[in-house]
Amino acid sequence: MRIEKNDTNAILKLVVERIIKDRNANLTRPLRLKRFLDRYIQSRSDLRASTVYLQKLTAQYLLKFFGNDLRIDEITRSKASDWRTDLTHGYLRPEKNGEALAETSVCIHVRNSRTIFNYALKDDLIKFNPFDRLRSNAPEPDKDWKYVTMSELDMLLEACPNTGWAQKYPQYTVSNWIGHGIKVSARHYLQIPKELYDKVTDFGITEKK
Repeated sequence: MRIEKNDTNAILKLVVERIIKDRNANLTRPLRLKRFLDRYIQSRSDLRASTVYLQKLTAQYLLKFFGNDLRIDEITRSKASDWRTDLTHGYLRPEKNGEALAETSVCIHVRNSRTIFNYALKDDLIKFNPFDRLRSNAPEPDKDWKYVTMSELDMLLEACPNTGWAQKYPQYTVSNWIGHGIKVSARHYLQIPKELYDKVTDFGITEKK
């Protein structure tokens, strides 16, 4: 059968249109969870190292619950709520399975998950963010604190073999554990009288001599 030139052009046009359509479909096709998380983490070169560390930890918790191969558009708000529950109870912590996670830490990972999936929403990979309705605000710090006397402080200082822990765990790390930034941590947790500050710093100086 003889194919006319006009027919050939029409066939070529259809082939090109099909190729373009398939390519566009692949670009917007929902990804498997692990591939999406890996791509997201690699793209966030703008974040501080401490923030990347926390987001990688969030990704581990997501993968522990949902698995590597679940399509991200199959994560529902109900499943996200179940993830938060398991996270709270400590079921997703491989190193301390069954030990409850502090609410402030849970809220950090909820906010991270929301941020991560907002990128998928922005790229039209999902129709809604399944983590957008989860509680993510940590409770106010308990103000019913225990105030120690100077004699009790002496006992605490004597029980500390050295001050190396303060160098090993810098303030930004401790603040991340608490669930607040350094400024908020200082405002809520680090307000101490001058005589207490002087006593602690004098102890550190004496130890170094």
